[in-house]
Amino acid sequence: MKLITLHLPDWMLDVIDQLVMDGVYSNRAEFIRDAIRYYLRNMKEWNIYAFLKKNKESSKEKKEKEELQDVKKIIWGDSR
Repeated sequence: MKLITLHLPDWMLDVIDQLVMDGVYSNRAEFIRDAIRYYLRNMKEWNIYAFLKKNKESSKEKKEKEELQDVKKIIWGDSR
């Protein structure tokens, strides 16, 4: 395995840390590897290439806010 470094917004780390504290994952790296595996396996099914191409021009802030809301809905069932 190779080591990589990445920067994530605080809200993403908060969600990952909560999953680790809840015992869903043993550490951040395990979550990130699992998330990448899941993403790569499902790219074709989601037609992700077309989605990414279409949404490439959306602003970073807007995208992060939308991602945060989506994650909160998935994890907590609401938009805290």
